[in-house]
Amino acid sequence: MHSVAATNVFPATLQCIFDCIYGNDSSSRLKQAGMEFTIWLFKHVSNEQLKLMGPLILSAIIKLLDAPVPNEADLSSRQLRAFAYQAIGQIGQRAPYLIRGSIESAARVFRALKTESPAIRFTVQQAANSLASGY
Repeated sequence: MHSVAATNVFPATLQCIFDCIYGNDSSSRLKQAGMEFTIWLFKHVSNEQLKLMGPLILSAIIKLLDAPVPNEADLSSRQLRAFAYQAIGQIGQRAPYLIRGSIESAARVFRALKTESPAIRFTVQQAANSLASGY
C-alpha cells in the first residue's frame, strides 16, 4: 500500500479509492484502507496528478462526511471520519488552491469541532490548522 509509484497511476488510483470507500462489497476495514491510501496519495502524488485527482477525491471525502454517522460508538466509523479529516488537512497543505476558492471547507471543519465525537476532535483540530495555511 505504500508505493509512491501507485499514487501516480491515473485513473486506476481513483478507481481503487472509490471502490474501497464506496464499493458495494466494501467492508469497514477496506474503507479505512482506502482513506489511508488517500492520505498517502495526497502526500506523494505528483503535482500534475494531484491537479487531476484532487478535486474528485475531495468531493468524495466531503460526501463521506456528509453521510449520516451510523453509530457514534462504532470505532470503525469514528476512524473512517478521522481519516477523512486527516485527508482534508493533507490536501489543504499540499494543494491549497483546491480549498482557497470557497470557505465551505474551513466552515465544515470548524463546525466539526463542535459536532464530531470527542474521540476525533483532535484530528479535526489538526485539519483546521492545516487548512489555515490555504487561506
